[in-house]
Amino acid sequence: MAKTLANSNFKVNGATGEVKFLLSGDRHSNVILLQVVPDTQSDTG
Repeated sequence: MAKTLANSNFKVNGATGEVKFLLSGDRHSNVILLQVVPDTQSDTG
């Protein structure tokens, strides 16, 4: 999961908009809490 989140092309739509991460692993915006959960409708989870 860390490699996926560190990928510079990774982004996903969250409840408050697009979620992207810096190379440091920090989220590319202000955030208080981010919860990663499995996607039960995805082939990859």
